[in-house]
Amino acid sequence: MAVFDPSLLGIFIFGLIAGICPCNSVLCLGLIGYLTSGDTSLNLTNILKLTISFCIGTVLVLLPLGLIAGYVGKYLLFFK
Repeated sequence: MAVFDPSLLGIFIFGLIAGICPCNSVLCLGLIGYLTSGDTSLNLTNILKLTISFCIGTVLVLLPLGLIAGYVGKYLLFFK
């Protein structure tokens, strides 16, 4: 079985992909569960770096989507 080697870039890209996915909270919980399991040799500092990288990637996707949804909702109410 291949060993998953988490890197900042890989986890950041995973966060970008997770931002598009409708089950984002499940992916976040799965990532944190994997990183904190006894199978990895990561210390707390590296786990926090990877988790923050994932969150930044997710926010970079969800923030523009939220802004677009807000503007669309504002204009839909204007045409009412």
